Amino acid sequence: MRHPELIDWLLKQIDDDLMWAREASRRGQSQAVEGGVHWQWETPDDKVVTPDPGLLEFVGEEDGGAQVDLRSRETWPTQWGGGELPQFAIHDGVEIPSAVGGHIIRHDPARVIRDLTARRRSVVRCSENLGLRLADEFLRDMAATYAERPGYQPEWQPAGN
Repeated sequence: MRHPELIDWLLKQIDDDLMWAREASRRGQSQAVEGGVHWQWETPDDKVVTPDPGLLEFVGEEDGGAQVDLRSRETWPTQWGGGELPQFAIHDGVEIPSAVGGHIIRHDPARVIRDLTARRRSVVRCSENLGLRLADEFLRDMAATYAERPGYQPEWQPAGN
């Protein structure tokens, strides 16, 4: 296995995902929220809704309807000076399946940034310990999460797959 090529490629994939998570953490031309935004579902009357696919088919269904907004918990000043507003990722969403809605808020930009930052640190640590079986296996496992992306090499596939 050619470790430098794998490490460079893997860090590029992680950095690309970090860029997207950071971009999703800004509103318009504003500065991105440090650490990323946190998404939540809310009803039109600003009630926070937590999806539960075991109880309801759609997000917001318990409130007599299934119309919801996906908003950031963080807010930004408005251009017209009327206070602060969240970022709206989905406005007036209808019949968002609860399992999908729950997945979205569990993988908001803030969590993705934390996860990718930890992955990046781990890849760098492993790159300093090349030749150790555990480091090699870890790098292959991390690369496999990006197997559908251009540049992934079949020889990087984890052993036993």
